[in-house]
Amino acid sequence: MGSEEQIKNHSRRKKNRMLPWFVVFICATGIGVAAYETMVLTGSGAYLSMQSISDQVHRVAVLIIPAGLVLSALTWMLSELGKLGTWLKWSGRVIVALCMVCIFGTLAFVVLFDSRLEAEGLQGQFIHGNDLLPSIDALPVSDLHGFRREESAKLPGLAIEDLSLGHILTLDRKTIARKTSEGNFVWHIDRPGPPPAYLNLDGDILYYTGPGPKFEDDVVACAVKMSTGKKQWLYHCLGNWASPVVTEGSFAAFVSARPSSSSIHVLHVWPPKLQWAVRIDGVVKISPRFKGHRLQIAKEGWLIEFTIETGEELNRKRVCPKADGTGKEILSIVCKDGKVVAWRSGKSTDERPAIDFR
Repeated sequence: MGSEEQIKNHSRRKKNRMLPWFVVFICATGIGVAAYETMVLTGSGAYLSMQSISDQVHRVAVLIIPAGLVLSALTWMLSELGKLGTWLKWSGRVIVALCMVCIFGTLAFVVLFDSRLEAEGLQGQFIHGNDLLPSIDALPVSDLHGFRREESAKLPGLAIEDLSLGHILTLDRKTIARKTSEGNFVWHIDRPGPPPAYLNLDGDILYYTGPGPKFEDDVVACAVKMSTGKKQWLYHCLGNWASPVVTEGSFAAFVSARPSSSSIHVLHVWPPKLQWAVRIDGVVKISPRFKGHRLQIAKEGWLIEFTIETGEELNRKRVCPKADGTGKEILSIVCKDGKVVAWRSGKSTDERPAIDFR
């Protein structure tokens, strides 16, 4: 009986010893959540605001968490194993508790921060320009199909000579400009981000997509009036690469991609707003296309269709089961090595070959 009572007392003491550490863990997590909620309430929860502090948050976490683990391990060893006196024993536990607050509080904050950054990055953020009204006396622009792409970051620059009135559109390292045939500026603006970028013309609107100006995992889509050179809007979202913008009526769509996932963004161009955005696994390497009331995405050997209005996935089918891609003309696609590499010319909004992911 005595031994059973001793076992129960020992078990009770162990539970009583663990209870304070459990309370410390709960408090630490609560502090991290409170810090996150404070950040959101103070207006720092928008996508670009979070991007601006993301590096600092992760840098601090990388410093705090290992330092806290090392300090708590050393303190615990000296206070518990060394048995160097009651004062050091209890002060050591206080130090370990503070380390736990730093470690688990930081972890909770970083997990919530990264989750929100992913969600906000998918939804993106608009920056509206000053000239949001449709152009009344716009300069006529030739109906150009397809898109133009800078060759690489080391070889930037474009020149489009098919504009009306003999005008030329140029893109260099710093500016986008419209010039007369004599080389005089009609207008020029700072480019929205570094090369390489894509340009696509749709009537009086020039669509630009490329890397964001400040952050490595940010891409930007921009709409510029060809008649005035004024930016209508910029749209930032998460990604390392962005496809050209394709348009259908009042909708514009493009894909932003990262090494393991891609996001489809459909924008309502007037008034500018996000219609919907969906993230899918895998890397999309060519631009989307509109076909009827659907948006088609080619991912490797698959064709995925979404409704334009809501982003509901309608169907997903394997369209390149064979390497030669024979018998697929009806789908207006080109297959190679079992993957969709281009939209077939004809009704497609993008008739160019596949774009290498960079």
